[in-house]
Amino acid sequence: MPLLRCRAPKSPSRLEERFLMLWKNIEGPDLEIEYRFHDERRWRADFAQMEGRVLIEIEGGTR
Repeated sequence: MPLLRCRAPKSPSRLEERFLMLWKNIEGPDLEIEYRFHDERRWRADFAQMEGRVLIEIEGGTR
């Protein structure tokens, strides 16, 4: 039986925390944190603003 891996949400980086602080200061719309946007590949964006259909990636990278 294959082992299923579930990654717990990561703790926010300093840049992500700063972004959230600034977002709240300007009273931006609600954000979803660690939004999974591709089920097969398990890709996640740091934030998603669902109403506007916008993904926000603060520190992108490759593996």
